Amino acid sequence: MANIHIREKDKKNKTVNCIFHFAVPATQNAIGMDWNEVLQKSKKPVPMMDDNDSTENANITAGSVLEVAEMVRFSSINLTNAQRLTEIQSAYTARQTQVFTDLASELDFFGKEI
Repeated sequence: MANIHIREKDKKNKTVNCIFHFAVPATQNAIGMDWNEVLQKSKKPVPMMDDNDSTENANITAGSVLEVAEMVRFSSINLTNAQRLTEIQSAYTARQTQVFTDLASELDFFGKEI
């Protein structure tokens, strides 16, 4: 399974549209529900891409992979392709940290019944 799927780059070399795949941590939210179960019940994940392989689709639907659409803006239009790929990878790494912080903030008490 790929972590990054590059979909299209604009003609002016300013941005690229990507789909990022993040492995969901094997931990629990604040009430003790596994994160993959939280995703299954709260977001009902459906794969974004028609060209995923069946394993990717199964992992996304099971909530063990979180799929995020991301537009990466390049630092310059004069980058080499290698530099563009490095910036995409850097964006993935930065987003990975943020996506699970946001998820915890949004769904930390999902499933709690009082």
